Amino acid sequence: MSAGLDLDALDTAARASTVVRRGTVKISAHLAGTNPQLKLAETRVLQLAAQGLQDWAIARQLRCSPQAVIEIFGDIFAKLGLDDDSDLNARVAAVLWWVTR
Repeated sequence: MSAGLDLDALDTAARASTVVRRGTVKISAHLAGTNPQLKLAETRVLQLAAQGLQDWAIARQLRCSPQAVIEIFGDIFAKLGLDDDSDLNARVAAVLWWVTR
C-alpha cells in the first residue's frame, strides 16, 4: 500500500467506472432525444430505484402494492421506448436515463 492508498480498491473502482460509462453510452445512444412527460408516481419510482430499492421497498415507500410498482415500470419502459426486443435491461436503462438526463 502506497501513501495510505488501497491500489487494488482503486483499480476495481476504475474498472467499474469504465463499465458504467460504457453502459451509459450505449443506453444514452438508445434513448437519445427521449424526453417523456412522466407522472409523479413514475418519477418517484425512478428516484427510489436509483437509490437501489427493490420493488417491494419502493411499494412500501409509495404505499402501494409491488404489482403496482411493476405496472408503473411498464409505463416508464413504454414511454422510453424500451421493449423486450432490446438487448438492454429495461430497468437498468430507465434508471441510468433518469440519473444522467
